[in-house]
Amino acid sequence: MKLQLVRHATLLLDYAGMKILVDPMLSDAGAMAAIQNSPKPRPNPLVPLPFPVEQVLDGVQLVLVTHTHRDHWDDAAIQLVPKDLPLLCQPEDLKKMEAVHFVNASAVNDMKHWSQICITRTPAQHGSGEIARAMAPSSGYVLSSEGEPTLYITGDTIWYDQVAETIKEHNPQVIVVNAGAAQFLHGDPITMTAGDVVRVCRAATHAKVVAVHMEAINQERKWLARGDNGKRNLPRICADERGSREKVRTRNSSRGSLWPTSVSAANSLHNFVLLSHREKKSRAAQLFRALRVLT
Repeated sequence: MKLQLVRHATLLLDYAGMKILVDPMLSDAGAMAAIQNSPKPRPNPLVPLPFPVEQVLDGVQLVLVTHTHRDHWDDAAIQLVPKDLPLLCQPEDLKKMEAVHFVNASAVNDMKHWSQICITRTPAQHGSGEIARAMAPSSGYVLSSEGEPTLYITGDTIWYDQVAETIKEHNPQVIVVNAGAAQFLHGDPITMTAGDVVRVCRAATHAKVVAVHMEAINQERKWLARGDNGKRNLPRICADERGSREKVRTRNSSRGSLWPTSVSAANSLHNFVLLSHREKKSRAAQLFRALRVLT
């Protein structure tokens, strides 16, 4: 398995010999209006794609969409993703896909087999209380195939009992969490906070936990603010553009240097990897272009 962050929650996945595009947000930087009633009112996305959209789409054999909020499925994706590609989505979004002429769209009700891959749809809670009800529906997916690690893509969710149940039931070796602590000006976060990611790591100590969905949309706060113990205890982990696993390093921002991956994260949560675009004029926008998480 190879997992590549494109931007935000957009992923390229090589799995069981197939190339899968997850949650394509393909707009140019600043092409979409700011999300209303949210911090940092700036046009979205905040950062450009790290490489041309043609490269993102090259060789894709399946599109997997967790939900249709525009930071996961935007107008550019509707226009640019080939209409004849197989596309899997949650049942509530199927009519939307058919309305924009994706002729091979189908819904994952509970479980669906595609090629040699078993794809199971999992519950997701996109916030708390009234906000969660307004933001629904949202889904995650578990992918499994012989000879491949089981992969859990949480989708837009906070930590709640169904995430714990999914981890317990499917025992994934790799978990991709949508972090960023996205939040409106009022109410609780609608994606995972640092504390939520810590809970995932502790619930799945055997798994590699990869955090994405950060610093590309104006709704996200500085998610590394403070953990449950009051400390900034989740270090940033970077990969160079060659994407080799050996090049993954932990960045200690206070010292401006790179540390080996053996440095513990969040009370020895050694299974944590954080991927993010960062708004600087350095090579940061090119980081994470080809991170290979596991084989």
